[in-house]
Amino acid sequence: MGIIQHYLRSTKRIRFKIFILNSTVVIAAVLLLGLFAYRYTLQIVTQSQLERMEILADRTEEQLARTTSDLQQALSLISSEIAQSNLSEKEIAAILKTYNYSLYPLTQSLFFIEPSGHVIQSSGTYTVPADISDYIINQTGSKLINYIGPYYSPSKGLISTVTANVRQGTEIKGILAIDINSEKINKLFMDSNIDKEISTLVFNSELRPILSDIKLRGTFQQQEYSELFPALQELVYTANNETKIVNIHNDEYIVRISTPDLFKLKLLHFVNKDRFLGEVEKFKNYTLWFAGVFTLIVFILSLYLARSINQPIQKLIIQMNRIKNGNLHIRIRLKRQDEFLSLADSFNEMLDRIETLVDEKVLIEKAKKKFELKALRSQINPHFLYNTLNSINALVDLNRTDEIPKVLNALVRLFQYTMDHGLEFTELSAELEGLEQYVYLQQIRYQHKFEVHYSFDDELLSYKMLKLSLQPIVENAIFHGIKGKKKGEGLITIGGGFTNGKTTILLFVEDNGTGITPERLAQLLIDNLGAPSPVRPSGFNSIGLRNVHERYQLHYGKEYGLSITSQEGLGTRVELLMPAMKGDDSL
Repeated sequence: MGIIQHYLRSTKRIRFKIFILNSTVVIAAVLLLGLFAYRYTLQIVTQSQLERMEILADRTEEQLARTTSDLQQALSLISSEIAQSNLSEKEIAAILKTYNYSLYPLTQSLFFIEPSGHVIQSSGTYTVPADISDYIINQTGSKLINYIGPYYSPSKGLISTVTANVRQGTEIKGILAIDINSEKINKLFMDSNIDKEISTLVFNSELRPILSDIKLRGTFQQQEYSELFPALQELVYTANNETKIVNIHNDEYIVRISTPDLFKLKLLHFVNKDRFLGEVEKFKNYTLWFAGVFTLIVFILSLYLARSINQPIQKLIIQMNRIKNGNLHIRIRLKRQDEFLSLADSFNEMLDRIETLVDEKVLIEKAKKKFELKALRSQINPHFLYNTLNSINALVDLNRTDEIPKVLNALVRLFQYTMDHGLEFTELSAELEGLEQYVYLQQIRYQHKFEVHYSFDDELLSYKMLKLSLQPIVENAIFHGIKGKKKGEGLITIGGGFTNGKTTILLFVEDNGTGITPERLAQLLIDNLGAPSPVRPSGFNSIGLRNVHERYQLHYGKEYGLSITSQEGLGTRVELLMPAMKGDDSL
C-alpha cells in the first residue's frame, strides 16, 4: 500500500510531468513525421506506378492496333484479289499460295472457306477439319475483319483465327481466314511489356484470355494465378476504362481496365501493391527502428532535464516550508545563474512586499476603525433636526396636530436605530425599518411630494449588511433627484436580489428625477468615490456616498461597493454590490 501511495505522489510531481510531457511531445513529433513521410512516399510511389501502368496500357493498345492494322490490310488485299477472280478453286489456291509465306511472320496458315463449307488451302500439308470450318463460319460476323478464338485445333492446339468476308457486290462469296501463331504473337506482346512488375491480360469478347504476360513471383505462382484469375475476369466483366485498387484474397492489387476499339477486346493490367512497395516497407521499418532508438535517447535526456529542474525546486520547497512556519525574515539564496535565481529573487521580493502589506494592513485596520467612528459620531446632523422641528411647527400651523405623535415616534425610532453603537452589521430587515422612518420624516417635510416603492424577496431580509448603507443613497436621491419635482410626481424605487448564484447581493436605489449630465456624472464619481468631498451634506448625517463605498471596499475588497448610472431627464440609479452573508459570516 505504501509503495502504491509513493508512486501516486511521484506521478503528481513536476519532474514526472516534465519527463512525460517532454518524452510524449518529442516521440509523438517523430512518429507523426515518420508517418507523414511514409504516407507521402507511399502516395508518390503509387502515383508513379499508376503512371507507368497508363504508359504500358497505351503502348499495348498501340501494339495491338498496329498488328490489327497489318492483318486488316493483308486480308483486304487478298480478299480484293480473290473477289476479282473467277472464284475457281485453282485460281483461289494460287492466290493463297502466293501470300502464304510472304504474308506476315505471325501467321500459321491461310485458307478460304466457301459458303458450302468447302475449304480451299494454299497447300496440302494441313487439312482444316469440318467442325472447325463450321465453327469459323458461325463465329464470323459482318465486320470487315473478325477475331475468332482462342479455340482448340487437334493438329495445332490452342489457336486464334482472323477472318474477313469476301464479297462481290453485296453477295458474300466466302470467308478468308488466317490462323495466328499464338506463341509468336504472345512473345511479341510480352516483349512490348518491359515492366518487371506489371502483368497484362487481353480478353476477347467472350472474356476468354487470348494474350497474357503474367509476372508473379514465388513457388506457388501457378496456384496464385489460378486463384486470382476469376476475380480479374469478374472485374473485366463489370468495369470499363477505369483504374481500381481492389482487395483479392487479402492482397491489394492496382488494376487498370481499358477497352481498345478493335475486336471487342478488353485490356487488363494489374500489379500487387506489395511488389512495388517493398522499398517503402523498408523505409517504414527504418523509421520504426530510428523511432525506437530516438525514443531511448529522449527518455534519457528527459530524465536528466527533469532531475536538473527538480533539484532546485526541492531546495526552494525546503526553505519555503521554513518561511511557512512564520519566520518572514528568511531569504532564499541560490548559487545558480538561471531562471531559478530569478525565481528566488522574486520570492524574496514577495516576502519584502508581504512585510510591507502586513504593515499596511495595520494602517488599514486603523483607518477602518476611524471610518466606523466617524460614521457613529456623525449620525445626527443638526440641520436634519432643525428641518424636522420646522416640519412639526408647520403641522401645528396647518392644524394637523394629530400627525405630530407619528412624526415624533418616527424620529425617536430613527435615533434608536442609528445610536446603537454596539453593532456595526445589521440585517437588511432592520436597515429597511430604520430607512422607512427616515423616508416618512422626509415625506412630511416635502409634503408627500414623492412616493417610495420597496421590492425585496423575503429570503433577502435575513442577510447581513453594514449599518446605515441605504439611508445615504436615498437621501442623495431626495436632495439631488426629485427635490425639484412637483407634488406626486417623484418616485423612488428601492430593491435588490441575489447575483452570481446567491454568492452576492445587489441592492439598488432608483429615482425618476432630473438625472445627471455625463460630464457631471463623471465628476460626481470622482468626488464621491475617489476624493474627499469638500462640502458637508445638510441631510440626516455626514456619512455620504463616498463613505459607504469605502466602508464596503475596506471590509470586502475593491470588487464591492457602489456604482452610479444616470440619464439626464430620466433619473439616476445607484447600485450597491456586497457579499451574501448570514449570522457570523459578517464578523
